Amino acid sequence: MTKPCIENNIVTFKNGIAYEMAWASEKYCYGIFGRVLLILGHLEDNARNIWCFDQDGNKLWEIEPSIWDSPYHDLKVDDDGQVRAYDQKGDTYIVDLKTGYVEWVGGDRGGDAKGANEFIRRRRVARLQK
Repeated sequence: MTKPCIENNIVTFKNGIAYEMAWASEKYCYGIFGRVLLILGHLEDNARNIWCFDQDGNKLWEIEPSIWDSPYHDLKVDDDGQVRAYDQKGDTYIVDLKTGYVEWVGGDRGGDAKGANEFIRRRRVARLQK
């Protein structure tokens, strides 16, 4: 998979579609399962800082906010093929690559996964109804 060119905060895809994005960096550009995911900085006021594009540069989604509205700082693909995002508070989420929705799976502070994911779903419904 060909990743886009990133130079001076301009992300350019192979077909010429370009976006100006603050904090865009090659270091945080991932080609995963035919999609391009970018982590756009680690700003405290940007809890939806992972964006997903198809190979042609069409934006598909922005990631759902973490449970604490903390920016994400890393992505990894597990051995089982699940994409995991990690936020700055030490929590881990499974990312649905079709939608950008997240499911909390654990963190440094512990917690109840069922309750955390119910909260995430309620907040999702409220956000989508706006």
